[in-house]
Amino acid sequence: MIFKLLFFSLINHVWAYSYTGKKWNNPSTLKVYYDSSLNQTNNAGYTYASIFSDALYQWMDKLNYKILFTQVSSGNDIFLHVSNWGNIGWDGQADWYYNGNLIYYAAARLNTYYSNGYQFNTARGVAVHEIGHVLGLDHVSNTYAVMYHTTSGRVPTIPATDDINGVKNLYNF
Repeated sequence: MIFKLLFFSLINHVWAYSYTGKKWNNPSTLKVYYDSSLNQTNNAGYTYASIFSDALYQWMDKLNYKILFTQVSSGNDIFLHVSNWGNIGWDGQADWYYNGNLIYYAAARLNTYYSNGYQFNTARGVAVHEIGHVLGLDHVSNTYAVMYHTTSGRVPTIPATDDINGVKNLYNF
């Protein structure tokens, strides 16, 4: 019985992380442009600027400030915006522009069709997830990772251990 219990506890957490195959050459300071659409307030009373700001802060804090996100008015690395794209099946999305496997520009967006009805933590969870993509993480099947593939069923709304370890490993922190 002790052997079975020990074996089960050793295999219980095997989720880890997954990569998109893309990453920043030097992510130490990434310039972020906040589109004016982020001034919108969702139905819970939070601006999208505050939602994205907290999402960026959560990544910086959990990565011990090895990556810094700096808000700029031009010359950005990352473009953040929101819009109502309608009932199309996604509440957030990220895109990259890259050369080989190196990202030189990325965008993260929230679909207000869904996120207007979200409380702060849920909306932040979507923003944290999309920033995870911007950093080079892909979807995982672990509901206890922010990179879980859907908002429904995802437990954390901030980077979890697997997410953090994935970025640290990707950038050799």
